[in-house]
Parts: sequence; structure tokens; C-alpha cells
Amino acid sequence: MKSILFILLLCVLVPLTSCNKEEAPCEDSTSTVDQNKTTRKVLIIGIDGFRADALTPTSAPFLSSFSQDPFTYFTRQNQVEYHTLSGPNWTTLLTGVHWEKHLVVDNFFSFYDETNYPPFFYYIENAQASINTVSICHWLPINSRVVKEYADYSPLNLINDSAVYADGLAIIDQTSNIAGDVIFLAFDDLDHNGHLYGFHDTIPEYRQAVTTMSFYTEGLVNAVETRRSLGEDWMIFIVSDHGGEGRGHTGMPDVPSVRQTIFFANHPSASFRSNYISSQTDLAPTILSFLGIQIAAFDCKKDGVSLID
Repeated sequence: MKSILFILLLCVLVPLTSCNKEEAPCEDSTSTVDQNKTTRKVLIIGIDGFRADALTPTSAPFLSSFSQDPFTYFTRQNQVEYHTLSGPNWTTLLTGVHWEKHLVVDNFFSFYDETNYPPFFYYIENAQASINTVSICHWLPINSRVVKEYADYSPLNLINDSAVYADGLAIIDQTSNIAGDVIFLAFDDLDHNGHLYGFHDTIPEYRQAVTTMSFYTEGLVNAVETRRSLGEDWMIFIVSDHGGEGRGHTGMPDVPSVRQTIFFANHPSASFRSNYISSQTDLAPTILSFLGIQIAAFDCKKDGVSLID
């Protein structure tokens, strides 16, 4: 009964979502793939609970430098979802639609409309199955509730951040038995320290976690640079699900330190949108655009835009 009442409430409050029966369905199955782009590679580094003002030259030397790279799109004002939890925001990042459509409002994913709004891995695999997709997550609900079998490799074994880093590095370096062309790595220790000690750069435990993430990111980006030097065409993203205030972030849609977070996109020759503030919905469209994949159904449903001009 609670599920039915919740869905009916969404239909009343959000008439322009998929609940609206008058909305034209996105049934066009047309897809096109630019075969000149199918060998491209993507690395997405997801960092849970990154408060944007904690990114400083002292706490995060590499990330600070990378944000100033002329080939990098960067903002500290990336807009997170109204529901400032991990579940809604990772779902939005992976699907390219806001919570009003995918219906995830908590960390239980109880109402997730997976049928209509699958993660971007689904579209990649259906358009070009030869692309090897990988999702390795410290916080397992990302894989168990959203990514599922849509990626070629999405393990459900318990691992920590250091293992996510090591596994990701080995895949990029091609020293792993897992092949990865589109690689999503999700880290969780920063959020964990924020909840235990507080989300702020002045708090030693949180600041140290930021420094560790800067170190991990540097190693991963350097590995990609090595692959680029061998002629591979990589795009790098660094994203987060939300910021934090005090020891939390739940139910804080009006708090800038929670509602705004970081977003990086890096490529040596891509032209990114200028004077544009990204949102969580922009990740998936940018990935598909970079890979040369255009799918009518996704374009009909998506709320975000590609950051590539």
C-alpha cells in the first residue's frame, strides 16, 4: 500500500515525469554508432561524499592541479539531486535522469524504475557489445541495485577503497584478466570519514581521506596518460554523489556544501561547454556522446546534456 501511495503522490507532484500518461512514450528503438569512436575508452572515478571546498592545494595537490588543466572541464558547483543521499545521486549519474523519473529517493532503491531508466551500461552493451564495461564499487548497492548485469563485470564481493584502486589500475594497465574499455570505479572512504568525524577540510580524518583520494586519482590518471601515449583515446571523469555538512548530508537540499560538489571531465582535444554548471544528469549523455553512440530512446528520456560541444 505504501508503494502505491508513493507512486500516486509522485504523479500528482511531478506531472511531467513518466507517471504522466499523456506524455509521449519513448518507443523509438533507432540507434546509431559511429564506428570511428567505438575504440575510445572512458574512466569514471566516483568519490562518495566530496565536499567541494575541501579540494585545496594542500589537501588534494593532484586534484587541485588537475582542475586547472587546460584540457579539463571542472566545477565545484555541480548540482546534486534534491534527495541528498547516495542512492538517488548515483542512480542519476548512471541513468542521466532526475529522481522524479527513476524514483530512487533513498539508499534502499525501493521504487527504482529500472525498466524505463537503466544505467548507461545498458545502452552501451546494446549498441556495441564489443565494448568491455566494468563497474567496481566499494559501496555495493551501486552494483547490486543499479548496475547489476548491465556491465560485463560488476562484482558483488566486499572490497575497500585500496582494492578498488588496485583493481582499476590493473585493468587500465592491462595487467588484469579483466578487460575494460569503460571503467567505473566508486570509492567510499571519504564519505565514511565524513560521517564519523565531520565533512570539512579542517577535520584531520576527513582531510586525510581527501588526500588519499587525490593520490589514488593521480595514479589512475597517470595510468591513463600512459595508455594515451600508446595511441589510445581516453576520456576521464571525476564525480561525486553529494557534499556534506557536520556529520551528515541527508535532507539538506538547501545547504550549498551538500547540494553542490565536484565534476571533472578531461580529454586532450575535446571542446567542453564553457560557462556551464553541470548536474548529475550530464555524466551519462557525455559518455555516450564521446563513444559515438546515439540512441533515440535515451535521447527522448534523458534530462542531462553532453558536456562536449
